Amino acid sequence: MTTLYGMKKYEWIALALGLWIIGRLVLGSALGGQLLNYDDERYIASNAVIDTLDSDHMRQMFTGFFDGHYHPLTLLSLAIDKAVFEDDITGHHRVSLGLHLLNSVLLLLLLLKMGLDRWVSVGVALVWMLHPMQPESFVWMTERKNVLYAFFFGLSAYSYLHHLQGKGGRWAIWAAYGFALLSLLSKAQAVVLLPLWFLLDHALGRSLKARQTWVEKLPLALIFVGFVAVTAQAQTVQWGASMHAGPGGLERPMLALYAFVLYFLKGLIPFGLSAYYPYPSDCGGNGAGWVWMGIPFLLGYGYVLYRLYVMGRRTTVFGLAFFLLNLLPVLKFGSIPFGEYLMADRYAYIPLAGLWLAVFAELQSLLSRMGRGSLLAYIAGALGLVMAIAVQPRIDTWSRSEALWSEVLERCPDYFHARNMRALARVADGRNAEAAADWTASLETDPLRTEARLNLAILYAKTAQPAEALRVLNEGIHLLNPLDSAPETARLYNTAAALYARGGQAQRALSLLDSLGPQRADSALYRSLSGARGVIEHSSKEEIPVLSEVDREQASRREKASVLSGRATELAKAGRFPEAKRLFAEALKLDSTNARIWLNSGTNKAQSGDLEGALRDFERCVATDPQLGIGYLMLGMALKDKGAKGAACAAFVQAQSLGVALPPDVRSYCSSRP
Repeated sequence: MTTLYGMKKYEWIALALGLWIIGRLVLGSALGGQLLNYDDERYIASNAVIDTLDSDHMRQMFTGFFDGHYHPLTLLSLAIDKAVFEDDITGHHRVSLGLHLLNSVLLLLLLLKMGLDRWVSVGVALVWMLHPMQPESFVWMTERKNVLYAFFFGLSAYSYLHHLQGKGGRWAIWAAYGFALLSLLSKAQAVVLLPLWFLLDHALGRSLKARQTWVEKLPLALIFVGFVAVTAQAQTVQWGASMHAGPGGLERPMLALYAFVLYFLKGLIPFGLSAYYPYPSDCGGNGAGWVWMGIPFLLGYGYVLYRLYVMGRRTTVFGLAFFLLNLLPVLKFGSIPFGEYLMADRYAYIPLAGLWLAVFAELQSLLSRMGRGSLLAYIAGALGLVMAIAVQPRIDTWSRSEALWSEVLERCPDYFHARNMRALARVADGRNAEAAADWTASLETDPLRTEARLNLAILYAKTAQPAEALRVLNEGIHLLNPLDSAPETARLYNTAAALYARGGQAQRALSLLDSLGPQRADSALYRSLSGARGVIEHSSKEEIPVLSEVDREQASRREKASVLSGRATELAKAGRFPEAKRLFAEALKLDSTNARIWLNSGTNKAQSGDLEGALRDFERCVATDPQLGIGYLMLGMALKDKGAKGAACAAFVQAQSLGVALPPDVRSYCSSRP
């Protein structure tokens, strides 16, 4: 007796259960992963939005943006995790791994429902589940959105197939609409479901000229257009002008095509995988000589697709087109997705299913012509074994922050961001000497890396080595002009002054602060923190000269960002908030890693009445530099004004733990909590 998928009931259940068991055994080490210092703090550890499941938090999830996204179901799933497992990170990992295994089983059933050979279906699902590019999606907690949207994505595709096969009546198409909406509410990348439905039409031989084929897609098309607009708005609100940072002109599309080549090659043969893929220009030119290959590769890919279409190889065409369509939204032809990286393994999460479907479809065709079709099961098993072995190091990499950033440094030894993040991870693990070595290495490469200098000095100060801290700071002071308007320069001088004051050398501290000129107002030694809201203070409305084009061309990106920020600060002091906002946006476009620019931009917005904009900038400030106490203080002030008392007081506590003296009104505000 047969049931679903042309098999006896116990057969397809056995295949699905076997796939789940293999995945749980091979991927189970993911449950031991830690929270990473790569967005996990913002999404989970310090995310006030997921603290509780009350109506206020639910309203925040469904009516606001978070980290440049509109994905309320992702936030809701994390909030449920927190409610069920409290602060047990293993619970979060169980849910993410469980979703990945469910997605693997769903992929198997989807392929069987398409009428494909059982070993083609098993092989694709097995390789997809164990592929070494996948751990980024289910081990990294921040990427809950990936496994969650994929789950609803698969259910929508399955429901649509059910509809195409004339089963389920009208509920099938409405279920497909509903699951598509849930997928979009988890991650906007689900917009590719619309072209996927057309691909399924073609794969099952449905006419694309039929009126009904197009009419039934209209509700989905309207939903998707709305979500594209919402996503663009979310990223614009979060990142503003800075989202256009990175390569410009023809270089951007060239790099996007090059990334497509890498996704294809790494998808077939998982070599040279990394937790982070900087642009070639940020990695010593690594790979720059191959960027040109994107254009001929895409032309060849298109030609192969056309020839396969003419030959009637529907399954292979479906797989290759599926791979391409799912990658198109994340190839950086434009400014979405935001981020200063070439590619990311997580973006291949769903596309890999199409690539390997094409591979297994062609293997089946070849073996059938040779009369060796039974070999496909053995090939599927062998490929699964290879992937099972290769995936273990990737799970280890995504389980600990230090391993993650160490891997990036193996590819790009001079990439400052990775070295800085590894040093912070080592500090968190209590490995201070190794952290100091990382920051020292950064300074040897570039003595003007003020962020590294400050972090190293703070580490020495916190480990009772004030003399070493002052040595590091004074070396920087000799290299920098105190009047260059760079926020990091002012912070370096202020930190040195604080150490001198703590050591009883008040005169030396005052001398350093005096050399800063107007920027000394940013020092807690010069003013009380009860006036912290005035990080940018009003002053005379004198004309502020703008940078000349010559200056713009001669300065580096970081230097230009610092200068622009300084000019913006002066404009804000003069009460010219809209002009200051524009310059801060330009500065952040050039350097989005400068926490002080985010801080001052947020203060400018707060003073001009843009509380939501200020809150976003302060959140980005503390995410960029978790050691910047004044950032947490300003974040708390903004949250206090918004009425989010619990989150505000949590920010104030963090500020105090970083050495910021809380104003009396703040202390009384938080002490009055029930």
